[in-house]
Amino acid sequence: MNKHSKNIRQQLIQLLPENTRAFINTDEFSNPQLNLARNAFLEGFHTSLNLSEENLPLLLDQIPNNKLGFFIEGAGMALTLHDELTPRGEALLPKFLTYATPIELKFSAIGTGWASARLKKPITWMPDHVMPQFQDDVINGYGFYEALFNRHRLKSKNYFSDLALESDSFDLGLGRSLWFIFDAKIPPILEVVSRVKAERQKLIWKGIGIAASFNQNHAKKALLIQSSGSFLPCLNSGCEIGRNLIDEINKSNKLKHYG
Repeated sequence: MNKHSKNIRQQLIQLLPENTRAFINTDEFSNPQLNLARNAFLEGFHTSLNLSEENLPLLLDQIPNNKLGFFIEGAGMALTLHDELTPRGEALLPKFLTYATPIELKFSAIGTGWASARLKKPITWMPDHVMPQFQDDVINGYGFYEALFNRHRLKSKNYFSDLALESDSFDLGLGRSLWFIFDAKIPPILEVVSRVKAERQKLIWKGIGIAASFNQNHAKKALLIQSSGSFLPCLNSGCEIGRNLIDEINKSNKLKHYG
């Protein structure tokens, strides 16, 4: 590792805590499943920056299933930031993904979307080494980040309409983000969702369903169903996607370890 790359890593390690206060919930009554996801993201961010290049490809085999999604998103964000801020090669993200399965590539692309938003790239920006089929996932991560760190905009009517027009995936990520911003508390989520047009509400409800299901917030299911009203099919669609993601993680890890 050259000196410049090492300095970039250290700067990124210091950067994250300053910029993720909105992501961490220190309330002792906060949702435990979401705290697991939050901590996994931060762990992935820091661990990936602290590992040597030769050990990066081995990291994916060391992540427990219940942390895998957000851990990889955190690593994807950190390593994308590193690669964009480090000139003349030494790209770390491709090394991390050397043995990645399709589901792991998907989560990493979401993390790349976090980095893209952090760097204020165009919403359709893609690093050269991220395959085109994962562009929707990059934009999903972009939407998550924008809502999380610009939540003041959620108070406006038709918030983020400029970005949402670019891709439906933006609002899927925004919906997932709302689940974390409000710590799975449904009344404030409903208030925010109501501020946009119905077509966007469909996508946001789908994103909420993905987050609730993937993070296994089963205790919220009845109230979510009741609260979604005419958007119940969108919520259900998102919940199914969340369940499928969990299944893909489990199947992927079985194939890795048992061939």
